[in-house]
Amino acid sequence: ILLIKFVADDDPVIQSSIEDAAELPIPNIGFYFLSQYQFNINCTYTTGFSSTQHSCNDTTTQPKYLEYVGRPGSYGHFINKNNLTFTKLTDPNGLNAITSVFITIYSNKMSTDNVDDMSVIQSFVIDSEKSPIDIEKFNLINETAYYELPRYVSESITDNSFLLPNRQVLHVKLNRRIRKTIRSKFIGTLGINPSYDVQPYLRSSIQSMPYPVDFEFPTGLFISNVIFTFPSFLVTVETEQRTRTILGMFGLVGGAWGLAAALYASLFGVDMIRPWGCVQQYCCNLTRYHNKLKKTLPTIPFVDPSPSQNVKELQDRLNALEFVLKEYVVDVKHLENLNNFEIRNKELPLIPNTIPMNQNQRELPPIPNNHSSVPYSHPLPDTTSTRFFASSN
Repeated sequence: ILLIKFVADDDPVIQSSIEDAAELPIPNIGFYFLSQYQFNINCTYTTGFSSTQHSCNDTTTQPKYLEYVGRPGSYGHFINKNNLTFTKLTDPNGLNAITSVFITIYSNKMSTDNVDDMSVIQSFVIDSEKSPIDIEKFNLINETAYYELPRYVSESITDNSFLLPNRQVLHVKLNRRIRKTIRSKFIGTLGINPSYDVQPYLRSSIQSMPYPVDFEFPTGLFISNVIFTFPSFLVTVETEQRTRTILGMFGLVGGAWGLAAALYASLFGVDMIRPWGCVQQYCCNLTRYHNKLKKTLPTIPFVDPSPSQNVKELQDRLNALEFVLKEYVVDVKHLENLNNFEIRNKELPLIPNTIPMNQNQRELPPIPNNHSSVPYSHPLPDTTSTRFFASSN
């Protein structure tokens, strides 16, 4: 029990591997504006070597007003509802490959005099293929489900949250990871090949640069610009693996037991054979085995206290011993195969000797009938054969 508890309390380790992906989904992006002013979001993405721009405002929700701790604010987001993906330029469809996503933040109400007095603009990025949260209802302020997420997901959201500085261009370089978590702790602890819950998430690095000149957005004052790209299409796959399992521990115990038994046998010899186990000795089968021996044998061998000198009783005793050995100890089938093989060899006809004799060898004269039983296997010299027949006569 202590061994099983020790294995069950052991935390799994993460085994990492690298996979090359042909395409990567554009992430979902959320924006929270803690300010008294109303902001707008403009979304575009570029394709191919010519960096042709396309609008993605159809899946962008403009910031809506909300109240947080008495302070005004708004929340907007971009959701990848069209399943847009970043694609390698080296692919056959490289001319239409999406290479980057541009998000531009601007305001119609602000002026150059109060632009530096605006409050915080916060953004976060989350994987869109299997999003652990509903980004349409989520914001970083009052979403209680945020704290119920797996630790690596909540840490990913925190790490991928950043502030948008005024009059700055942010280049957010994304890296995709996939976490495979063991679905059933019992199956994983037991040691059976488990099934996994797959959850992709993102890591990012940010590079900031100032805008070279004051730039007026066509419909309002420019505030900030964010560029999202995937510099690499290599995906890190993190798979949970248990270093200790119940079956594995039993295997180690069995190996140690076998090694100890081999060492004991080499030092002190092998114990006597015990063909009966717990089922035959202690369970309900005890009566069945007892009745079988009682009906089959006149006496139970090895335990008769008064050996007899009667031939019939000795024969019965020998038959009983042979029965027990055949039923419980000796593999008689192998002995029967050996016996049948020997019988077949005896029944094979003899092959005549066709090897030519040398000049020094001569045939023996025929043996008389009264000496036909004398065995011989090769020709004998003349003197021996003459003396043999002379003495025989």
